[in-house]
Amino acid sequence: MHIVTASDDTYAIGVMVLIASAQRHNPQARFTVLTTGWQAASVAALEAMQARLGCRLDRIDVAADRLERLNIRRAHLSRATALRLLIPDLMPEAGRVIYMDCDMVVTGALDDAWRARIAEGQLLAAVPCPTPTADVCAALGLQKGSYFNAGLLVFDVDTWRRAEIGRAGLRKLSDPSNTWLKGDEATLNAMCGGIFRKLPSGLNVYANESVFQPAFNRPDSIRVIHFTITPKPWMSPRPFGAIWHHEAAPISDLLPPVRPRPMPLRARLRHWNGARRFWMGWAAQKPDYREAFRIRRYVRDTLVPGYLAHGSMAAVPPPAPPFTDPA
Repeated sequence: MHIVTASDDTYAIGVMVLIASAQRHNPQARFTVLTTGWQAASVAALEAMQARLGCRLDRIDVAADRLERLNIRRAHLSRATALRLLIPDLMPEAGRVIYMDCDMVVTGALDDAWRARIAEGQLLAAVPCPTPTADVCAALGLQKGSYFNAGLLVFDVDTWRRAEIGRAGLRKLSDPSNTWLKGDEATLNAMCGGIFRKLPSGLNVYANESVFQPAFNRPDSIRVIHFTITPKPWMSPRPFGAIWHHEAAPISDLLPPVRPRPMPLRARLRHWNGARRFWMGWAAQKPDYREAFRIRRYVRDTLVPGYLAHGSMAAVPPPAPPFTDPA
């Protein structure tokens, strides 16, 4: 099993906790980290973690000028997110890889991802996004369920190389006329055209306890938790954040210091507005908001404490009755 992740120096701490958690649950895995602009202290911390865990870990440094022309228009993303598009060029000898974002934490075995059958005509395997952005889906001509989140991707590097996915994606992201391509996720979805191997939702669960996700009904299926937006769990309290800190604990003395960054005003307003809508909907007895409240209570009172107590999702009891999709 070969897991690849990538980041700039800002997310070095996320890279380390991702690898530590993945290695704990998947001791057979090897890792490659694509870095850009890492400080010497972060590199030293990564090397110290590798020595402690005893895992195979390779690092490939990428010059910042390879990414400087990219148009990344989402506030919580940096150009480093596009490093995954360089995998075919940077790792010519790789076969199949699991690419994972560095704001993820692993809570179980990833065999279902590693062994996923990718059919002829499919470029990758991924989890459908439970909350795709409506304007991006409309621009791509995709429906909910046919747009995937690019935080966890399984693909064969030779397939991407033959299809020139990386180079084509970089060209699209460098084209200022593609104003609807706000990041490499939308670009990959555009190139896949809604055709991909769909992985179980438990392999990419958003750290959002107010959104229905099928994996909540089967907590033993939750293998990866994804902190998709800011603030990240090492910056500020977040839903599921206690699980991230639980997995970080064995290497906490090695982690680089967190550089405090105030949450942008736009992000604060988005969080405030979301909370306002949630509680107004709950007070109005709207069924979808009542169900979202039940999910939130289950995550906080049962799912997270159960994982912290046992270090495994297998011991977490499922909700009764099962949650229903408000959509």
